[in-house]
Amino acid sequence: MALIAPYTQLCGPLWAAVTAAVSQRYKEGPEAMESIWSGVGTFRISTFFAVACVPISSLLTPVLPVALSLTLLVQGYICTRLAMVMCKNDVERGICGVMGAVLATRGAAWGLATGLVLHFILYFYSVRKKAGETKAAVEVNK
Repeated sequence: MALIAPYTQLCGPLWAAVTAAVSQRYKEGPEAMESIWSGVGTFRISTFFAVACVPISSLLTPVLPVALSLTLLVQGYICTRLAMVMCKNDVERGICGVMGAVLATRGAAWGLATGLVLHFILYFYSVRKKAGETKAAVEVNK
C-alpha cells in the first residue's frame, strides 16, 4: 500500500514534529493555511528539493546529530504539552508526569505499571475522601 498511496505517517518518527507544526498552523484558520494538505504538500515539495540538492545537504552531515537532538526535543515538548492538555485535573497531571519520568528512565512496562498503580491508589483515595465529605455533610444537615 505504501508504494501505491504513500501517506505522511510512513515518513518515520521525525514526522511527528512536522505534523505538529503543520496542524498548529492549520488551527490558526484559513488565512494561515487553506487546507491541512496544502501545508503537508508544501513540506513534501520542499523535502523533494532538499533531496535533489544532496551534494549541498551532505555538507551539513557534521551537524546532523545536533539537528536530530533538537527535533526529538521539540517532539518531546509537543507530546508533553498535548498529554497535559488531555488531563482533566491535577491528580491526572501528576500521574502523567510521574509516568513520563518512569517511562524515560526505566522503560514502557515500568511506566505503564507505575501509572496503573498510581491511578488505582489515587482513585480509591479520592472516592474514599468524597465518601467521607458526603458523610460529614449529611451529619451537619441533621
